[in-house]
Amino acid sequence: MYSSSATRPYTISAINTFKAYERLGYIAWKGDTLVLDDSKALSVVTAFSQQFDRILTAEDNLNGDEIEEIRRDMEEETPFIQWLVKTLHVSGNH
Repeated sequence: MYSSSATRPYTISAINTFKAYERLGYIAWKGDTLVLDDSKALSVVTAFSQQFDRILTAEDNLNGDEIEEIRRDMEEETPFIQWLVKTLHVSGNH
């Protein structure tokens, strides 16, 4: 599923979401455990709102280069994302 071209837009969205969670401190991993900090929820929602505004502005300005840059940023995997995919993939095979 992770590498399926049919679901790639959803995968990119999930990567972007969990990267924001980690970057903003909403989620952290401690060993093999994910820890949530609910006090960071507003900063996460704000970041997503700002990103959406950036996408809409690029669309309004017909700026395909900006949209492509946003997509590349969204799909870039971090060590946290790689750990999460590996963990979920292994869990899904049981």
